[in-house]
Amino acid sequence: MFLVTFGFLVFMAVTMAVYYLVPGKIQWAVLLAASAVFYFCAATPYTVIYLLVTIVTVWAGSNYIDKVREDSPRKAKRALIATLLVNIGILAALKYMNFFISNFRLVCQLFGKGQEIQTVHWAASLGVSFYTLQAVSYLVDVYWGTSKPQKNLFKVALFTAYFPQMSSGPICRYQEMEQLYAPHKFDYQKISFGMQRMLFGFIKKLVVAENLAVYVNYIFDESANYNGMFLWIGLFAYVIQLYADFSGCMDIVLGASECFGIYMPENFNRPFHSRSIQEFWKRWHITLGSFAQDYIMYPILRSRAWTKMRKNLKVKYGKAAAKNVPTYIAMMILWIYIGIWHGGAWNYVAEGIWFGVVVMLGQLLDKQLKKLMRLLRISGESRWWHGFQSFRTAVIYGVGVYFFRASTVRRALHYVKASVSPKCLAPSNFLMQWQVFSSSFPVKEFYKAMLCVGIGFFFMLVLTWFQAREKSFYQWLAGRNIVIRWGILYVMMFTVILLGVYGPEFNASQFIYGGF
Repeated sequence: MFLVTFGFLVFMAVTMAVYYLVPGKIQWAVLLAASAVFYFCAATPYTVIYLLVTIVTVWAGSNYIDKVREDSPRKAKRALIATLLVNIGILAALKYMNFFISNFRLVCQLFGKGQEIQTVHWAASLGVSFYTLQAVSYLVDVYWGTSKPQKNLFKVALFTAYFPQMSSGPICRYQEMEQLYAPHKFDYQKISFGMQRMLFGFIKKLVVAENLAVYVNYIFDESANYNGMFLWIGLFAYVIQLYADFSGCMDIVLGASECFGIYMPENFNRPFHSRSIQEFWKRWHITLGSFAQDYIMYPILRSRAWTKMRKNLKVKYGKAAAKNVPTYIAMMILWIYIGIWHGGAWNYVAEGIWFGVVVMLGQLLDKQLKKLMRLLRISGESRWWHGFQSFRTAVIYGVGVYFFRASTVRRALHYVKASVSPKCLAPSNFLMQWQVFSSSFPVKEFYKAMLCVGIGFFFMLVLTWFQAREKSFYQWLAGRNIVIRWGILYVMMFTVILLGVYGPEFNASQFIYGGF
């Protein structure tokens, strides 16, 4: 059951009707039942066993940890480690086993062996990367004493498998989602705002991302024929596609959840307004970055090994080294984790290393850059400088996206080389490639698709503009008179109907981040 299908809308309508008709104290049970139906319709049914193992082990582990934590910290720690190993082991087996096997086979082949080693073909559980991290955060929070364990197994199941977020997140903390179990009265405004947000998500996905996808895929699939400025255009078109796809998914997910009176954390906050790549990643996929920071980087920095490292560095090299070196090592571990979270391949590892190195260089050179700005009398608050910083950040992110988009590190490096070669950047080269590109697609169809993208992109800009203000677009629209309000909503709906890419003969691609 795909989130932008008519079937999902019918499913939402039926679920909402039942949800608001039953007594408030059992509404959570309706959501649990709906989540089970959604899972069996959207996923390979037998993979539910992986999800059930996560639910049961996390429920049992969290309650046992809470029971023995004060009297026997060692038992609590052992239970934590055991439960984490089970769940992270499932994730590793389903997502990274072939990565390990392939690399092990390459090593064996260096010694003339390993030809008989075969990869495995296991169907992964729907949203396994998302719900596993969410379950891990809950388990660790119970161990730290920042969350109380949920005694009801079925409520743990709802927290783990809440259907709007199953395919693409966001990654929520237990404290944020306790509202799942609270009664919610029918609220027309909440439902209206939720549906409007879903409508924005449909525009982003079906009008912008899907119209771009055909041409972006062609440029990258035929990358041997394209380079220089043409490849840069393809790259930034892919960045727009990726943002429209993922943020559109989040709009649908958060909007659907709001229809039930449940608010999940935001995953995007105007990322292309960022002045640095570090700020960018605080605005893009916010919940993943927050998880990695709180449950990977900070625990590493507080560990005995890092404490000992700081003491040794302070004695040998001084305070600055004691402060910076352990932090940068932990930061690189965090970025490699974020890279490999996207998938078991070296291009994802390279992507993480790229962003980690850029962030560290930004911190190391920060003082020198500020001195240079004072020397050149550049105001850090000027609009043109902010614009330059945002453009620079987008370019840096784009280079990282080459590794994200490519199937191998070699292909990603080919993209980078073909983008910056002086020969490839010549205007005559661009015109020649445009002729090749235009001969592959009917020009009228291409311009029509770009017009659709432009109209959809306009709605994205409007939403971004309102994000920078205290009042949301939905609040602003609610304050207009009925003619203007419904006129705008009808324009948005017909934008999806007339300009969106969908239909019985169209096989809509899954959300890009749904593959993780």
